[in-house]
Amino acid sequence: GVLMVPGRYDALSGKVLAEAGHKAAFVSGYAVSATLLGEPDLGLLTPPEMARKAGQIIYSIPNVPVLVDADTGGGNVLNVQRTVKQLINVGAKGCFLEDQRLPKRIGHMRNTEVISMEEFAGKVSAAREAIGDADFFLVARTDARGVNAKYGLEDAITRANLYVDAGADASYVEAPVSKQELSLIGQKVKGLRVMGM
Repeated sequence: GVLMVPGRYDALSGKVLAEAGHKAAFVSGYAVSATLLGEPDLGLLTPPEMARKAGQIIYSIPNVPVLVDADTGGGNVLNVQRTVKQLINVGAKGCFLEDQRLPKRIGHMRNTEVISMEEFAGKVSAAREAIGDADFFLVARTDARGVNAKYGLEDAITRANLYVDAGADASYVEAPVSKQELSLIGQKVKGLRVMGM
């Protein structure tokens, strides 16, 4: 089945989501950066700021599970673990981590760069270790599709599968460019898959 998880950016938008009957929410880094900082999602928003905003939203809709955009996790594996623990402490039920190189960019922008898949798999493993036995859903996002027009999709699929093997509960291949690519992702990526709309 399919679960729609609309993005939210503050407590009021969270309440609107809950009143409309949605079963889950997503705290969007793009939307929070725009409304909190008045800036695009370029990595200016810090993990503690995002955790604080997520906590406000979670408090306003206590019966709706909330996933949070954790961007790159704030840096290396230690930063990722700290970010995940902060999100668990504010009541988040999951997060998205992405394999972009810092400074990050909006996923569909040109000149997006990704770190090596092995380095990011280490971040996913570190996040899984930080989660422990908490009820927390980890989504590993790859931006590799947009990096290379010729081999980007193949690389993104390889990365998504590696990240699931490293401990992610689901994967998200950012920026497919056609229905055919979505179909290939559905066929070749194992486990649960997330897509943006």
